[in-house]
Amino acid sequence: MPEPEMKVSVISQSFVDERGIYKLEEALNWCAKIGGICYSTQNIDDILNEDIEKTTRRKNMTLNLGHHSIYEHAIVSLYIEGLPKILAMILNNEHQYTTSERSFRYTPATKQIVNSYELDLYNKWMKIFFQTIKKEYNKYYTDKQIEKLSQENSRYLTSIFTKTQMIYTVNIRQLNYVASWMEKYIELSQQNLVDAPLNLVYYMQLFISQLRAKNLLDDKLMKNEKNRQFSLFHNDNLTSLQTNVIGNNYSTVYQASAACLAQLQRHRTINYEMDFTSNYFIPPIIENDEALVKMWYDDINSVEYPQGQLLQIKESGTIDNLILRSKERSCINAQLEIRRKNLEILKNVYEELKKTDDKQAKQLEQYIGVCRNCFPDYNCSVPCHHSKSLQKIKI
Repeated sequence: MPEPEMKVSVISQSFVDERGIYKLEEALNWCAKIGGICYSTQNIDDILNEDIEKTTRRKNMTLNLGHHSIYEHAIVSLYIEGLPKILAMILNNEHQYTTSERSFRYTPATKQIVNSYELDLYNKWMKIFFQTIKKEYNKYYTDKQIEKLSQENSRYLTSIFTKTQMIYTVNIRQLNYVASWMEKYIELSQQNLVDAPLNLVYYMQLFISQLRAKNLLDDKLMKNEKNRQFSLFHNDNLTSLQTNVIGNNYSTVYQASAACLAQLQRHRTINYEMDFTSNYFIPPIIENDEALVKMWYDDINSVEYPQGQLLQIKESGTIDNLILRSKERSCINAQLEIRRKNLEILKNVYEELKKTDDKQAKQLEQYIGVCRNCFPDYNCSVPCHHSKSLQKIKI
C-alpha cells in the first residue's frame, strides 16, 4: 500500500512535574525547537533532536526580539479556585483561551462563595422569585425548573467578586502576556489612572504570585513592549447608545448587567468593552409589581458592585458572527436577559442595514423575533413549542 500523501503525527507535550510545578525551561526549549521548522529543510524528528546549543540560541533570539508566537505551542490547563467573577470576566474577554467555569444559573450561592449579607439577600429573593414564577408559569415549568430560574434571577444580587472555580486552558505565551497586563493595570491603579473596582488589584497580585509559585512566568515573555492592556476596560467613557454598520461589520453600544456580559463573552468571535453605570437590571418577572421593584432597588443598591449592576457595553464584530451567536442565544433555555439583548441588537443592526443594504437586511430579517428552531439554517436537536414571540416570556 503506498504511503499517504499527507501524514499527521501527534507531538504534544506536558510540562508539569509530580509536584504540580511547571517545567518552564523545558517548555520554552521545546517551543524553540519547533520554531526551527520555519528555517529548516529537515523533518520534525531531526529538529526535535538538534543540539541544545542551537536550540538555546534560537530561544534567546526569539525571546529577545519579541518573536513569541512559537511559545503558543506549549499549552497549560490551570484549575483556579476562589476566583472572583470579575477576574474570570477579564480573562474570558481575551479570546485566546478555553475555560470551563462554575455556572451560577445551575448551582446555588453558598457561604463559601458570598458573604453572609449577600447570602441572606440571595435566599430571600430565591423564595420571592420561586413564588412569583410558580404563580405565573406553573403549567409550563416543574418546581425544579422554577428553582433554576429563581437562582438565575437571585444571582443578580451577588457581587462581581463572588468566588467561582474555573479550568483555564491557555498557551504559555498568552498566560505571560495576561500576567504582564495585570502588572500594567496594577501600576496604573497605583497612579490613580484607572478606576479599579474594590479588591481587583489585590486579586491580580495574588494571581501573579500563584503563577510565579508554579514557575509559569518568564520575564522576557512579560516585557509587554507593545504596551498592551486588558481589552475589557474602555479607555474613554461610552456615553452614546447607538448602532453602526459598515459592510458586514457592526458596532453597537447598549446597557446590560454584569451577569449578562459574562454570558456574552462566551462568544469569542465578538469583541466587548465596558464601563460601569449607576443603574441596575430589574428582572422582568417583577417589573410590574411596584412594591417588589422598590424592594429590589433597596436590596441591590446595598451590594457593592452587584452582578445586576448595568454596564455600558460596546460590542463589535461581523454580522455573520452575530448570526452565529443568535443560534445559541435565540433559545427559550438561554438566559432571559441575553436572549432579549441579542434580539434587540439583531433588530438594531437590521434597521441600520435597511438604510444601506436592503438585500443583506432581508437576509438578517429571518432571524429576528423567533426561536432558533425557526431559523432557516439551524437544525434544533430538541425543538420546543416556543417558536414565536420570545419577548413575551418573562423568565
